[in-house]
Amino acid sequence: MSYRQPLEETRLLESFANTIDVERGVDLLESVEGMRAWLTAQGLPAHVTPHDLARARTLRQGLRARLLADGEQSRHRPRRRHRRVASRRVLRDRERVL
Repeated sequence: MSYRQPLEETRLLESFANTIDVERGVDLLESVEGMRAWLTAQGLPAHVTPHDLARARTLRQGLRARLLADGEQSRHRPRRRHRRVASRRVLRDRERVL
């Protein structure tokens, strides 16, 4: 399997989701100025109002919740290839019993 570099848009979403570090208590979107600094660092337009900041924080919260839920779901669900291997193993075990 070859590794592909993530798309620029994917990197931007990842960076946006990680503008908060819950463990360290750091939030780059804590203020309008902080959001402007983050946008500038990403090479994006940095005209931000308090309303924009509130919307960005809400969006980030939803994005992080979705990413965490997807990560949790994939941890508990074997990949398709692994499910096939597991089912073949069960069939072989049954054949031995018969």
